Amino acid sequence: MDANGSRGECRGSELMFSQEYPWCPEVAFVATGDPAFTTAEIHYALSTKKQPIAKGSFTRSGAKIDFQKNPRGKTLIWEMPQARCHYYIGVDCARGIEQDTGRASGDFASYVVLNGSTGDVAARFSDWVNPVEMADDVDKAGRFYNKAMMNIELTGNLGLWCQQVLRDTYMYPNWYIWKGKDDKQPGKSKSHALGFETQSRSRDLLLSTFRGKLHDGMKNMPGGLALMDEEIIRQMDLVTMATGMRWEIEHGHDDVFMAMCFAVIACVQYPPPNIINWKGNYLDKDKTNHSAVQALTPQQNLQNALKADLKMIMRPEPKRCRSVLGEI
Repeated sequence: MDANGSRGECRGSELMFSQEYPWCPEVAFVATGDPAFTTAEIHYALSTKKQPIAKGSFTRSGAKIDFQKNPRGKTLIWEMPQARCHYYIGVDCARGIEQDTGRASGDFASYVVLNGSTGDVAARFSDWVNPVEMADDVDKAGRFYNKAMMNIELTGNLGLWCQQVLRDTYMYPNWYIWKGKDDKQPGKSKSHALGFETQSRSRDLLLSTFRGKLHDGMKNMPGGLALMDEEIIRQMDLVTMATGMRWEIEHGHDDVFMAMCFAVIACVQYPPPNIINWKGNYLDKDKTNHSAVQALTPQQNLQNALKADLKMIMRPEPKRCRSVLGEI
């Protein structure tokens, strides 16, 4: 770390993406396993890194939610909520503060807010808090970001506890509905289970879905990921493939990266109706007037082509006449 307490940035030839030439100290001490992400993927992720526009915490006054700036706050934001943009929140709970001892000895609890319409990370939180406090904070964050779709990881019961408080006490309105293999079994109705269960099969799905959205960003495709947050990228670079092709972070925390994956899979399985190219300046409506923000309307030339095709398909058949030789 530098004198300001932040991790120094690697520049020029110093920027390498392997354990032999680590870009941060944590990467140098990954003991076993092969890196889960390629050099190109890490390089792209680093190219999206930006400083947050504010640091602080969400506050509640009646039904109104605000963001209060505080240099010691644990919530970092990269954008304020944008009209007509659809947001997703991935939540990874942890015990955090032990109720018996009052000591912060557990893992971090984290959530990530993703703008599904642009692919940009909008906000991130990570701290030692218990599930009840986490429910209060994610309720405020979700309502602040246009009632974002909430996806809470349930494994270990801490997420289930947070979800129950969020549902029954705060009556949060927008939930991710589990889409697992049971949804496709014949004779069974569609699942109505809330939240995400991390199992061996679903864990692989998390990584492949995240990688797919990351590749969309690498190809400049609309909705492709722009991770923004240095901590997400740092934990992403720590992911390794262990024995049996199981991916994990052997040393350090994985809370922020996991929360990011939960937000991404909710976005992929329940995609927003409008996806904006993340390279565009979608906030400057006077210059761009981006149609995806306003509404999805077909382009004029495409609309004319579709009308012409429809006219040709629906044209009446020519009248047939009869002769001594039969129908012509």
